[in-house]
Amino acid sequence: MGHSVVETEPKLQKLSGEVFKYKSANKEDEAKSDIMCLGFWSKMRRAYFDVKVANSIARSYCDKQTSTVLSMAENSKSREYRERILSVEHGDFNPLVFTTSGAMGAQCQIVVRRLAEKISERQSLQRSIVAGWLRCRLSFALLRTTLLCIRGSRRKTNITENNILLSVSESKIEH
Repeated sequence: MGHSVVETEPKLQKLSGEVFKYKSANKEDEAKSDIMCLGFWSKMRRAYFDVKVANSIARSYCDKQTSTVLSMAENSKSREYRERILSVEHGDFNPLVFTTSGAMGAQCQIVVRRLAEKISERQSLQRSIVAGWLRCRLSFALLRTTLLCIRGSRRKTNITENNILLSVSESKIEH
């Protein structure tokens, strides 16, 4: 049930004359997505993910709802990668779009739901507990990244607590 093939920044195959619908499609020879996972959506099929974090309170978005900002960012990533991954890599593509405050785009919510489902099956835990734990971990990762951008790097601390039940009970998260 686990994924033995997960790569970060996998190189995409070089193009051999393919023409894409959108001008913004990534046509670079050294193009990469952020994550590739074999068997995420279906057996022996690769799923590619590309991450974008948008600041929904930036001046350029001040007149837009958060949901609109997330949708615009998802559409941008899809135009850049989807067609190439479907036709050249013969895989699936999902943009993972977040805001700096922790909101997730629609595609990202679907991916997190699927990931929670797979982890809960593998560890015999309730999906709601795993989903809450995942969302909490993602929120804290986004906050750490945002703070790093604001104040710069200090010393590196590596906090990785992957015991879901222990994390949930210690944080007193109710489900």
